[in-house]
Amino acid sequence: MTSEKKLSKEQETFDNYSSISKHDLILRDKLAIDRTILANERTFLSYCRTGMAFALTGAGAIRFFEGIIPEILGIILISIGGLVFIFGSLKTISMSRKIKSIGKEFSEENE
Repeated sequence: MTSEKKLSKEQETFDNYSSISKHDLILRDKLAIDRTILANERTFLSYCRTGMAFALTGAGAIRFFEGIIPEILGIILISIGGLVFIFGSLKTISMSRKIKSIGKEFSEENE
């Protein structure tokens, strides 16, 4: 009885999508790739913002406080900021390559 309900749900879902033309599905997929590209760019900007926040906090600690501890803390924070920026850049490049390869596969399948 459960499998019959499950089958009817799957058929119902299929019936919902049968009214959508193949062209509409292609457009939807292209738009999904575009949204993914924009999300990747937003993520990169978030890494940049976080890296700058660390670096500026470190620079502020060095500039406005005296002593060895604020100087060491500032150097550590500036280093962390640089590492966050480098990590974000590498991750963005890697994800961009994956998105482009998926986009190429998608366009080759639909030609």
